[in-house]
Amino acid sequence: MPEELSEKVLELLAYARENVPHYGSIPVPSPKGNLSGFPILERADIQRAGRSLQSLSGDPDEWLATSTSGTTGEPLTVFFDSPPQALEIRIILRLAKRFGVDGSPGILHLTLHAPGPSQAMVSPWGDENILTRWNLARLWQMDDRAFTGRLERAVVGRILTAKPSVFGLLADRLGDRGTSAPAALLMSGEMCPPDLRRKIEERFHCPVSSLYTMAEVGIVATECPTVANAYHCEQESCHIEILDGDVLVTPLTNRAMPLIRYRSGDQARWLESGCQCGRTAPVFELTSARSPRHLLTADGGLVAISTFMKTMISLPVNRISLAQQGPGRVRVDYRLFDLEGEGRRRGLTRESP
Repeated sequence: MPEELSEKVLELLAYARENVPHYGSIPVPSPKGNLSGFPILERADIQRAGRSLQSLSGDPDEWLATSTSGTTGEPLTVFFDSPPQALEIRIILRLAKRFGVDGSPGILHLTLHAPGPSQAMVSPWGDENILTRWNLARLWQMDDRAFTGRLERAVVGRILTAKPSVFGLLADRLGDRGTSAPAALLMSGEMCPPDLRRKIEERFHCPVSSLYTMAEVGIVATECPTVANAYHCEQESCHIEILDGDVLVTPLTNRAMPLIRYRSGDQARWLESGCQCGRTAPVFELTSARSPRHLLTADGGLVAISTFMKTMISLPVNRISLAQQGPGRVRVDYRLFDLEGEGRRRGLTRESP
């Protein structure tokens, strides 16, 4: 893979050195250099750094705060300005065109967690594309007939993005009948086992692809249609390194909170150039990826935390965390809604079967 740093990387490094306290002492390398002299940014580093990773330039009131789910570790909050949000829409629409999806289909990003608001973001360049982040929690509480009718009206002809586990839960609830075809499904945030992917394709009756994304970074790469577990780098979005198998990501467009050489927690290897699919962007194969955390039952079995989503979303809370206290013992911390909109924190420990 090319070692020389692109102009976008050099611009980001210069900006971070000038405007972000955490990077105040970093050197600016030459274009012929690489990032090997820079420290790797770990998840714990972000938590410790706090505001020192945020830019002193720009308007924080216009930034978008995004929190990771916490299913693969302690939650993080990262701030984004508008350019990476606009780029995310462009990448999704570009990928959809490869499936023959043209025009302005609209994009629905589906989540399933404790009840909270949904958000819509109009495409910033003035066309009709809208990215809507839709929390399905309240919809999930409807009876099956109302649930299916409301979902079908919302998804027909649109691009859907979600974690594979969310699409899997939807597929299970829809049953063999499935739903009227969306324009395309884009999975992200988790590895998808082949059997789950087949079920999703059968129930939604549309093209299915995968994005390599992280909530704290955005879209890193898009799935290769010809090589299993392979992804082509989105070079407009990120600079990618693979160091001793570890994937290091430097998002290039976010000036609100630059993350330089962020360790993703995934492992990969570069593949030879000249991919059969015809794309020229560097391609890598994921050899292992972040997996959702599991809970240990009393008899030693493993249960994915995502299994609890259907129960969690029926509760009047706006945040829940689960922590193993020993085999068959789980601590649940949660924050209740009250009439004034303030949360009240509670904790309890329960035996798991």
